[in-house]
Amino acid sequence: MVIGWRWFRIMAAAALASGLGAAAAFAEEAAGPTYGVTYIEAMPKAEGQVANLLKKQALEIRKNPASLGYFALQRDMPGRHFAVVEIWKDRAALDAQRGDEREKQFRTALEPLLAVPLDERPHKAMLVDLPRMQAALQGLGRDTVAVLTHVDVIPTKLEEGLAATKATFEPSSAEPGNVSYQILQQSSRANHMTLFEIWRNRDALEAHETSAPVRAYRRTLLPIGGSLYDQRTYHILN
Repeated sequence: MVIGWRWFRIMAAAALASGLGAAAAFAEEAAGPTYGVTYIEAMPKAEGQVANLLKKQALEIRKNPASLGYFALQRDMPGRHFAVVEIWKDRAALDAQRGDEREKQFRTALEPLLAVPLDERPHKAMLVDLPRMQAALQGLGRDTVAVLTHVDVIPTKLEEGLAATKATFEPSSAEPGNVSYQILQQSSRANHMTLFEIWRNRDALEAHETSAPVRAYRRTLLPIGGSLYDQRTYHILN
């Protein structure tokens, strides 16, 4: 019974800390750039239609002065998996976009093509270089590879996980094959992070994956991770 009570106290403290962290993150996010990461799974044989809708949406979003960037991504395999990384000047701009009539029309057209509902995850920036990310939209080659990695650490190891993740920013950004390297933190769960990377080609990505800083990072994450290291590669549609 004592063991059970101790376990309860530990879990309750972790939940409280996570909740307080999420509240602070939301307050910070409201005053600065807000990121949306959305995962999309199309019905079999519907990937062409979904890709076309995303390309049109990207063109529409670029007309909005509150948009700081919009990346529509199609997964290498399976090709019916997509993702969107969008950047808005603040949380109010993201919320306004969600209520926009053209956004609603886009979602109405998308809905019958989906195998599951949209998985939408608001984020805030941990370590980003916005000008570099925006420049990445210009002149990307056919061999460009985009990567989304979901990183989850257990709440009691949050600070260790954040520090280890932040430590990847400078060496990764400095690699010659890197176009953009961004570290985002999920607004509702402080222990969930997303790495958004753009590499000139697959060789550059593989060199990065086997570099000393990344190997050290993965070793650090292994005992403190809350779930599998979920890394997905894409090509950019827009």
